Amino acid sequence: KLDGVSVSRRTVALLEISESTAHELEKVMPTLKYRFEEGGGASVSGNEQSKTEATSVYLLPPVRYDNLGGRYFIKIGGGPNDLMPENVSSEEIAEWLASGGDAEMASKLADIGRNLLGGVTFANEGHETMACVTTVGSDDMQIVSSPCKRVTAVSCCLGKAAGPADAIGAEIAKHVVGISDRCIEVERKFAPPSDLQTMRESVSRLGGGLDSEKVTRFVDEYYDVPSLALVASDCWLRTRKVEGAASSSWELKLPVDVESRSGGEREVFREVVGLEHVASELAQILHEPSLSADAWKGVLERIESENSSTTLASIAKFATERFTFTLDDCSIDVDSADFGHAVMEVEKLVASPDEIPGAKDEIARIASSIGATPLPPQNGGKLLVYLRKYRQDVIDVLVRSGILKE
Repeated sequence: KLDGVSVSRRTVALLEISESTAHELEKVMPTLKYRFEEGGGASVSGNEQSKTEATSVYLLPPVRYDNLGGRYFIKIGGGPNDLMPENVSSEEIAEWLASGGDAEMASKLADIGRNLLGGVTFANEGHETMACVTTVGSDDMQIVSSPCKRVTAVSCCLGKAAGPADAIGAEIAKHVVGISDRCIEVERKFAPPSDLQTMRESVSRLGGGLDSEKVTRFVDEYYDVPSLALVASDCWLRTRKVEGAASSSWELKLPVDVESRSGGEREVFREVVGLEHVASELAQILHEPSLSADAWKGVLERIESENSSTTLASIAKFATERFTFTLDDCSIDVDSADFGHAVMEVEKLVASPDEIPGAKDEIARIASSIGATPLPPQNGGKLLVYLRKYRQDVIDVLVRSGILKE
């Protein structure tokens, strides 16, 4: 429990739209906060922030809800806080969340949303109702915590976080991605486990817990310039489209040192994420006079929108099903690719090169504890196996550049 922090019951309404409408709105719709004039019928009391919340609503851009059949909805919430008792238990919070919220409030919110979005075609005349909770501070404080190196949580903000959460999250993500240059991934590849259930039991026994497991499906597509200059420098540019996500993300893997270079199989690399940051790195790496960072941004955007480019060409594309476990500060990914290859990776993030030796030791310890078997010399990760199978020309460049030994 945190001093000065309360929990408030909240209700939201979800207005369904078609997938095509959702994709159109994603391009133009920001997070919206709409405040009504006071005296419009709402009972207003409390401090200035409470008055603002009681007379305003927020609307978020379309989101795909897997728990609602993969349908797309616009979320609308707002209204006065309904504070729970100071000593509220987790069971009481769970009971509220399972209740579905206040049906009358949800109907009011749905009507407001339809009126504010008069030009939007909704899938039906009804709405879904959900219960949620927010944290409310007694003053304008923020509580920031990092429970692990991968997650940063920001809460309170006088209870205002619910409305602009999407916009705030986007800005925070830009900041986090912006410091990715200082984040180094240390990983090692192993043979996949013969039995996932045994893996689950091993992770659980070691304290990882079954609730730390998740499965994702995604498609990676790797790109290079016609001369394969990125490949020759052991730099790997790709898009990753996660199943259910509205769009792909751009990622660029860069060498940290010249040791253990093996065509995307290195144990230590720096990963840059996000269109603008990747474009900036490409401008520095490739030194094309006619291609500034802004120009590279345009190239990447055209690939996203038109799936075509004369500057970059696809060199590999495959789908992966990934089971992810977390154990201590490491993640364990068990991957199965659609071209018949499987591999397991144990990974740890560090902030500086000084931490790399310790990370390698930690990975070795984790691998030993779960009985992981190192990959045989003739095998490798997904990308390398794909290139050996389908792109001998890329393999030849890796060999000539001294990155891969054949």
